[in-house]
Amino acid sequence: MLRMKKQLKKTINVIVAIILIVLVVLVISEYKMRADIEDKYRNVKSLINVGMDIDEAAKILQENGFRVGEKYSPTKKHDYYQVDIPLTEKVPLSATIQEITGLKIGGRGFVILIGNLDNKIIAIE
Repeated sequence: MLRMKKQLKKTINVIVAIILIVLVVLVISEYKMRADIEDKYRNVKSLINVGMDIDEAAKILQENGFRVGEKYSPTKKHDYYQVDIPLTEKVPLSATIQEITGLKIGGRGFVILIGNLDNKIIAIE
């Protein structure tokens, strides 16, 4: 009986150690991804600005290595345009948690350009 308790305790310790190692790896990976996203976001903001033509801004971003989505109007009224620019290949863990819980725990892994009907950028989110 005592031997079984010791074996169970060892097994639990191993499981806890494995979980801790996985969590540390995830946190480090998330930190690196967040830093990369922040660098890319600053780069986007340095290349384009509010008031620019949204199509010209998309072209500038593409020329600088960003993947740029198609311009579209996300509302039934078609009262503005939107262009999405992903900043990472993978969805950050924090963004997934944010979507599930509704909590604001970090930035997104993409930038949204919002343009008016005159094709001018009115917001960079």
